[in-house]
Amino acid sequence: MNYFKYYDEIVNDNNVENFYGKTNFIGYLLPDGSLYPCENHNIESLTSFFNMALVNLKNDYSNKELFLDEKSSDPLFQLALNFLWNASLDEIIKFDKFIHDKKLGMSDIIVSFFGCHLVTRLNKRILTSNVLHYPFYNYILMGFKIDTIPKIVYKNNDFCFYTESLYNNDFLMDEIEELNFVDDKEKKAFFR
Repeated sequence: MNYFKYYDEIVNDNNVENFYGKTNFIGYLLPDGSLYPCENHNIESLTSFFNMALVNLKNDYSNKELFLDEKSSDPLFQLALNFLWNASLDEIIKFDKFIHDKKLGMSDIIVSFFGCHLVTRLNKRILTSNVLHYPFYNYILMGFKIDTIPKIVYKNNDFCFYTESLYNNDFLMDEIEELNFVDDKEKKAFFR
């Protein structure tokens, strides 16, 4: 099993009153668990690029190499590029319609479609579309709450929200519950 490395810097100890606190971490854990800090959860540059790419692909799919780079040093851009390069024209059109009909923002797409995990501004919360919470073991051990939302999938020639049967993470919670007697500073000795 792959467990995500724990990053102390993502801990937001704030509640709703301090939602916009200047010291709050804003960003994502990438699908591999690595850290992606950013200034805005919506990531305006990625949003602009992605929306422009969808329009360009719908209008001139045969020339996509003219306005799409194959590689990016930015891991979120690379996730978007991978989808844009590999999607058919029909998939591009249907995806664009789906996100507009559902009024989805880039953060929704990053979590539900690209498989990243949003670190909320609230007290120790992570939003994911992954029903398996074992990769978050170290975070749960340190008091994080993991909230699961539906995935966006391409199924039956269309995009839709897919809610997997919620995986039973009780075994994980039971194991972590047994470590509640351990002081927070010493819990890191139990990291996986």
